Amino acid sequence: MGLVPKKTKADYHIFRHISVVKVVGFIFTIAGASELGDFFVAAKLKIPFIIFCSVEFLILSGNSPSDPTKCFAAAWFDWIRYSFAKKTIRVEESEVTDNENVFKAKDE
Repeated sequence: MGLVPKKTKADYHIFRHISVVKVVGFIFTIAGASELGDFFVAAKLKIPFIIFCSVEFLILSGNSPSDPTKCFAAAWFDWIRYSFAKKTIRVEESEVTDNENVFKAKDE
């Protein structure tokens, strides 16, 4: 058969699409949001802040629509890194010489 790449190995699932990593991450997100809510959020907005953080965790920990081997957050960071990367235009040498010949013909 052959070796199975590490990316294709399955996660430990508790129930259907709910993995152990998501459950532990969700618990830590709620705990962290409640701690941050004590310091930075008004008392009336603490519960909506915890709900907002929990929903954000669930969205960012889901699968990426373009690459199912990555989580949504990793694919999003790749997209941001690509959008800020310096892009160069690569031109083949034959195209450059053809353009130079066209310019020389116009000048003569």
